[in-house]
Amino acid sequence: MKWKIRNRTFLLVLQFSMTAFWSYLCLRPPAEVARQPLFPREDLAHHFFGFFLHGILTLQTARAWRRPAHEAIAFCLLFGLSLEGLQGFLNWGRQAEVADMIANSMGVGLACLVFRTSSSQK
Repeated sequence: MKWKIRNRTFLLVLQFSMTAFWSYLCLRPPAEVARQPLFPREDLAHHFFGFFLHGILTLQTARAWRRPAHEAIAFCLLFGLSLEGLQGFLNWGRQAEVADMIANSMGVGLACLVFRTSSSQK
């Protein structure tokens, strides 16, 4: 029984840490030295996979704490929209982009599909 409580607490701390780290990555000023992207629209892939991982972790944490999945999904979607909105307000050289919001939402959507598929197979 104690292991489950520690496991739940660990997931919550990991979730909070990832949210804080992702906030930092999305809101920090751009790098002084611009690097050449590996492929066109590489930033969209970063948003997509970052929010995919964020969605999986958030859904797992919600399950561990016996919270409804729709609350976790709403948190992820609102978090992504909020980060993009903040980029538009902060004058740090970043801009809010609709394409980034769509990539964030698609990453969360894929996380929901993967999580639901893996949950139904157990």
